[in-house]
Amino acid sequence: MLQHIPGTGPMYEAIRRVINDKKLPFREFDRHNRAALITDLSGEDYLKTALSNKKRKEFRRLKNRLEDLGDLKFEGYAAGGNIDLWIDDFMNLEAAGWKGRRRTAFENEENWAGFFKQSTSNLLNAGQCTFWRLTLNGQTIAITIAHHAGARAWLTKITYDEKYSKFSPGVLLVLEVTKAAADDPAIEVFDSCAHPDHPMINRLWREKLSTTDIVISGSSTLSRARFALTCTAISTRRLIRAKAKSFYYGYLKGGSQ
Repeated sequence: MLQHIPGTGPMYEAIRRVINDKKLPFREFDRHNRAALITDLSGEDYLKTALSNKKRKEFRRLKNRLEDLGDLKFEGYAAGGNIDLWIDDFMNLEAAGWKGRRRTAFENEENWAGFFKQSTSNLLNAGQCTFWRLTLNGQTIAITIAHHAGARAWLTKITYDEKYSKFSPGVLLVLEVTKAAADDPAIEVFDSCAHPDHPMINRLWREKLSTTDIVISGSSTLSRARFALTCTAISTRRLIRAKAKSFYYGYLKGGSQ
């Protein structure tokens, strides 16, 4: 099982060549397109093409309302900054929101927290990830982390202070990140890593990247019937897991109200 691989491009084509040359049974699962930022436009010009005048006006209004409450700033992590403060800022805000209530925030599990702190610190030191945040009167109200390698970047996680949800701080942060990334010549492709039907990012980032899972038989001699049975089992397991997850979180959310 090769999971979350590009659904087009050199890697996908190389895998398909090996499959075809060795005549291996295979099947793809969950092929879909997700939002990405791929543009030669400036950040301001990109948002003008992606958003209607009405939407841009609404986001300006929300930003102005936040600015009425105090000093609103957009900041990015700078090399040499205090890494621990940025990591703690993210983890604390995430734990205070819905992920904390669902017990899926990094702080809810000691091993998750340790892994996130160590890996993020290593990547920040290596220049392979960054943070961006919105602060209001010095307090973080939205923060996101992105990873990058070469000319590609991945918008990995975002969290925001739910006390300010009526101002859409998460969206306002992504708008600023969009401008910063579009204006950065080092970033050619910015993958949202979002669900294909994500309502927020699909409105802002209009390009698409294809991704898929591929199950490949280890032998060309495996019977087609056995391979088909294996694929049916995989499909059934995925369906049951999705239903169970939906029920669990739906029940938990209903119980917390």
